[in-house]
Amino acid sequence: MFKSYVGLPRPIYFLFAGRIINRMGDFVHFFLAIYLTNVLEMSESAAGSFIMVYGLLRLAGGFIGGKLADSLGRKKATLLVNGAAGAIIGLCGFFVDSPNIAYLVVSSGLFAGAFRPVTQAMLTDLTRGKERQTAFSLLYLGTNIGVAVGPLIAGFLFEHALRWIFWGDGITTGIYLLAVLFFVPETVPGEGDEEPDSPGERRTSDSTIQAFLRRPVLVVFSLLMLLAAMIYSQHTFTLPLQLGVLFGDRGARYFGYIMSANAVTVILCTTLVLRLTKRSSSLRNIFYSSLFLALGFGALGFTEYLPVMVMLTVIWTVGEVLLVTNEGVYLASHTPINLRGRFAGLLAMVSGVGFVVGPKLSGMLLESLSYRALWRLSGLAALVLAFSLLILERREQAERPERTRSFLP
Repeated sequence: MFKSYVGLPRPIYFLFAGRIINRMGDFVHFFLAIYLTNVLEMSESAAGSFIMVYGLLRLAGGFIGGKLADSLGRKKATLLVNGAAGAIIGLCGFFVDSPNIAYLVVSSGLFAGAFRPVTQAMLTDLTRGKERQTAFSLLYLGTNIGVAVGPLIAGFLFEHALRWIFWGDGITTGIYLLAVLFFVPETVPGEGDEEPDSPGERRTSDSTIQAFLRRPVLVVFSLLMLLAAMIYSQHTFTLPLQLGVLFGDRGARYFGYIMSANAVTVILCTTLVLRLTKRSSSLRNIFYSSLFLALGFGALGFTEYLPVMVMLTVIWTVGEVLLVTNEGVYLASHTPINLRGRFAGLLAMVSGVGFVVGPKLSGMLLESLSYRALWRLSGLAALVLAFSLLILERREQAERPERTRSFLP
């Protein structure tokens, strides 16, 4: 299974092992809504507001993390943001029954959101060319191995040892930090240390916004990733709502089955998908991803039979694998070496906005549309995304470097 991952730089394997442990211990995130309503006895509306603020803080954290990665260094930024998040969550274990703990938990979102762009910049520093897709794939696999086990442990702790939901989360974060501290070097390239793989990676003296706007293809790509996030967010919003309507009290259990199918598919198929698509460009792979999302989500508009819905989950999960393992690779090829963290933070914010706006928009549409109609609309949106990506790829191939256009003079 891991043959495809042989030959990567040694620190990536420590990041992989640390990622499994860190995500396995991500207990609080899994059970935050239940904790707020069942333990702290908040109303659904109040809990929803807290979770919304948590999500917004994660968005802000993404940009802050990217800036810290470029200014402090990837390793220092990792130790800072993950250390702060782990310390806050661990502290919560001493005050599990206090109503004010909700504010403390939510504040950790700022640091938790900073994690993704810092890691993405570190992976980009450690790898070159096609090696990047393999590295992103390996860490994504590690994430899902952890997620496949973590909720089971968290469920047991929630019922029998509530404080360890928080302490366990903090301890596993600490283990990850030790792996980074002792086995991962600082990776920020110095002046002249690294020859860029593509013209888009050359150093720049522009500000983040100026450099971003001077790359029109990246601006368009980011807007398309916003659409992708809005489409993909339906599996955590529209799908559980529909299952509740179709199956009543059994809906939550059936949604658990579907998410288990999602996790198993990721673990079993990530390596295979990598081997089959390794020779394709990252943009072409994201195009394929959109087709899988279009089929998997769009076909949900024609069935309410649970076994078929589980089979369609396998299809849209393949689209998820292709999307997550290639968007960072494409971003890296268009990011100046000295702005890798900040550009990663921008993309993290764009995706985060999609996950916030997608459910809100779907909720509004469901006031006048059926679930079947909404799934068909999602499938159509994914097709629009796919062909937009194809046009972007052809435009990029046809455009010579010396004729590159810009949104700035």
